[in-house]
Amino acid sequence: MLSRQRSATLAVFLGVFAMGAAPVFAQDRARQRPPTFSKEIVRIFQNRCQACHHQGMPFVPMSLVDYREVRPWAKSIKKKVFSREMPPWHADSSVREYANDISLPQEEVDLIVRWVDTGARAGNPADLPPAKTFEDGWKIGPPDLVLDMGLDFKVPAEGPLPYQYFRVETGLDEDQWVSAIEARPGNLDVVRQIVIYVQNPEDGAAIPDGGQLGNGRLGIFARGSTSTIFREGEGKLIKRGAKIVFQVHYTPNGNVATDRSSVGLRFHEAPARKHVITRGIAETRFEIPPHTPDFLIYATHTFARDVTLISMRPLMHYRGKEFKYLAHYPDGRDETLLHVNRYNYDWQVFYYAEEPIRLPAGTVLECIAIMDNSHDNFKNPEPHAVVSPGDQTYQEKMIGWIDYTID
Repeated sequence: MLSRQRSATLAVFLGVFAMGAAPVFAQDRARQRPPTFSKEIVRIFQNRCQACHHQGMPFVPMSLVDYREVRPWAKSIKKKVFSREMPPWHADSSVREYANDISLPQEEVDLIVRWVDTGARAGNPADLPPAKTFEDGWKIGPPDLVLDMGLDFKVPAEGPLPYQYFRVETGLDEDQWVSAIEARPGNLDVVRQIVIYVQNPEDGAAIPDGGQLGNGRLGIFARGSTSTIFREGEGKLIKRGAKIVFQVHYTPNGNVATDRSSVGLRFHEAPARKHVITRGIAETRFEIPPHTPDFLIYATHTFARDVTLISMRPLMHYRGKEFKYLAHYPDGRDETLLHVNRYNYDWQVFYYAEEPIRLPAGTVLECIAIMDNSHDNFKNPEPHAVVSPGDQTYQEKMIGWIDYTID
């Protein structure tokens, strides 16, 4: 009798177990199923990578749109993603949320690594999402005005070469408020950076101040920063009769080259309500001793009026290690606005806060740079040298660039 009861109980138990466990086993099998390009990986690339990694974009060695383009790079993709070299995001995202944060969550890093480790499979084409489309041409859309340097500049085979300046007439017969700007290098092999300035008629012919005040600075081209689109109601003013100035940083590469860079501008239909101001918080007097791994440099700016901070962009050269923006408020509070804890000079990234950062009058914005002038810094050109400020990359810079509007 007892044996029959046990058998019946076991049968019921096994039946319930089988009915309830099948979905669990199915979920486990799904979790263990190797990820595929079609089902999981391409969606990550669409969200995080393809804006830069598609055909025709500068600086990138491959497209991440089609599986046939991606597959030969699978091991390299795994290495760059696992080391957090890609996507190029160098700030500590735990400080605050940033509108342009393209860093990968850990679960997406793990998924890409597992995809490569399990064979980087294509998967079922039926699982592919609709492809993203990318318009050829200007990232800002069709410009209202396109200007180039006005000549073909011959870049020598060897350098260093000081910054070159080219002034061109805008031909504007009325004031215009810039809503977007995009600088384009004519020859990517030798153009490292372009800074575009406006010289309004009252500014005279002086070379623009690239160090602190950022007088007349409209926008830049550099790896990681190729265009700027201002928010609705915000812009920069170009007056009637103004000139545009190209400041170009060339890096000779062993061959004589020619460059004719250009800039595209879009204008607001009506005058902007808020004038965007660019300022560099800089220290221009320092000497970094040889073989010094953690050399600190400080610079501050005090705001006389209430302002809203739009963006931050630290600038150092190859000894740059970390950079912080700290706000010291009039009520005694201190707040970290940005901590770039993995600075990389090869990527000039603007950091846009998700929520507006209001800085009341009397706020002191402090910038702190950490420089590594040691042999452990593999990018350091001269660890045995005393390093002073300068434009060339074997020298150093300490500038905390900001864009803001006055409230």
